[in-house]
Amino acid sequence: MAKDGPSVLYEGMKKTMRGYLKKWTPRLGLDRWNLLANWHWANRKAIASHQLIGAEASPSWPYMTGVIDFYLPDLAQYDPDDLEEVVVHELVHFVTAEGWTNDDACNQNQERVVTELARAFIRVDRSK
Repeated sequence: MAKDGPSVLYEGMKKTMRGYLKKWTPRLGLDRWNLLANWHWANRKAIASHQLIGAEASPSWPYMTGVIDFYLPDLAQYDPDDLEEVVVHELVHFVTAEGWTNDDACNQNQERVVTELARAFIRVDRSK
């Protein structure tokens, strides 16, 4: 039985993103963490800002554990070249988790800092 288009696309994305997880987890000092990646075949529920959310990190920094939820239909809307940034962005949430609280203003600041750090790490990596 042949696989349908989305199935092939999603499996390819998972393979690519697993490669990025393998590459970046030790580079960011997270190889001692127990991290789990969940792959969802359904879209994430929309948020108030209507911003596309392809992934979410849920760190538990005191225990050095966490989960990253990847929403494949949402990620399929990203440019394939941006998938590495998605992975690094989510991993940086674990690196910085200890310094944040759960209020909305802090969450916006966290997203900005995490985004800029992820982009900086990728720029340095690609400049080698």
